[in-house]
Amino acid sequence: MTTVSGRGRWWLRGAAGGVLPRARRLKSKRFPLLCIALALALHLPGGLAAGGTALPDGWTTTTADRLRVHHRQEDAGWAATLLRDATPVRRRFYGLIGPEAGLAVEVVLLPSRHEGDTIGAPQAPEWASGFTVSGSNVLFIRLDTLGVYPDRDLTSIFAHELGHAVFGHLSGEHQLPRWFEEGACMVLARPWDLRDSMTLTLAVLFHTRQPFDRYAAAFPEEAGAARAAYARSFSFISWLVDRHGGLRRVVGVSRRVGRGASFSVAFTLEYGMTPEQAARLWHASIGRWYRIASVVTASTTFWLGVIVLLTLGALRKRRRTRATLERWDREEGHLDIPRGPIEPS
Repeated sequence: MTTVSGRGRWWLRGAAGGVLPRARRLKSKRFPLLCIALALALHLPGGLAAGGTALPDGWTTTTADRLRVHHRQEDAGWAATLLRDATPVRRRFYGLIGPEAGLAVEVVLLPSRHEGDTIGAPQAPEWASGFTVSGSNVLFIRLDTLGVYPDRDLTSIFAHELGHAVFGHLSGEHQLPRWFEEGACMVLARPWDLRDSMTLTLAVLFHTRQPFDRYAAAFPEEAGAARAAYARSFSFISWLVDRHGGLRRVVGVSRRVGRGASFSVAFTLEYGMTPEQAARLWHASIGRWYRIASVVTASTTFWLGVIVLLTLGALRKRRRTRATLERWDREEGHLDIPRGPIEPS
């Protein structure tokens, strides 16, 4: 087995039924590279990893600015959109991260999950809109899951997966914690929006709060738990970027890890506090959000709201009844209708 990063780091089945151990666990420097090359050769369509030009029938390749997009001929419009939007994304990455962001990458546009199976793409959860083989610059994007959280559209998915390739290049054979890398990729891909706030709220209400260490190696495979993990990681890294030195320190942590420092040491050197201390400060900063969400959705709050609405409805109905009676009184006075009993003539 090997691992996949982006939308989580998921276990893949080796085509030969063997097991490829994680490269970072091996002492040899050459064998990990051979493992990565073998994984790519087994999983990429038409031998793309080996630099071949053979593609499945109906597929073609479009190239521009160190970016190769492999796609079906009928998806040429998607490829053109990606090539158009990729240039400003890569230029922004270059300005934020440095020359490492200019690495050459390849993108495979999968029209559907089933098409990915037929061409031998890596296995990933059904809800995953993008993923990449660990240690490679080959990005996979599923066109039939565009808009699935945590991504927004084709451009944000590409930016997210490009972030994985860049951070993988920065950290080298040393692996960054999954929550740290996923949160950083989301910050690079797009700004925080209302959907993230809603997802974070649902995470507070329906998912037990887990320490970030639980997400060091992989995210949950269950869709709801994975969305909660993405929202929490996104919120935490956004908080670090906004209040503690911007993205340059996130990049600095990755560079230190790539030079051999442990993540905890690299994080402490950059931020002057341990990851656990930072997590506590972040949680305290959003504690009001947690409390509001808990109070608003509590059963007591619900029944108080019902009582208030019923009371307001009763008062409104009473005012309408009174207004109707007063209108009737005015109409009776206008028609000179006697108010006393009518005597027979």
